[in-house]
Amino acid sequence: MSEKGNKLVTVKTFVFSHEIGIAQSLLESEGIYCFVQDELTSQVHPFISTAIGGVKLQVMEDDVERAVRILKDGGFLQEEDLQPTKFETKLYRFFSKIPWLRNIYK
Repeated sequence: MSEKGNKLVTVKTFVFSHEIGIAQSLLESEGIYCFVQDELTSQVHPFISTAIGGVKLQVMEDDVERAVRILKDGGFLQEEDLQPTKFETKLYRFFSKIPWLRNIYK
């Protein structure tokens, strides 16, 4: 695995932790290592799930393309889910002007 491939990347975000199980099982059945971030926080405090960005399904960076394809085929992702929102676009433009923030927001 390359050095680049050691980073975890979020491929799908869910509001509640119980929604993530089938998507995670689908990826793992295809041999893709998955990590679920913020699952326990969402279980303990379900009303703040959206405030922390939901429950994140993450895969290794080397597996992102394959995972996205599998999630699309399984009906968990739509093409519009992969496009940045207007807020994300504005945020990136702002961060890209400040050198130390540009390095954080890659």
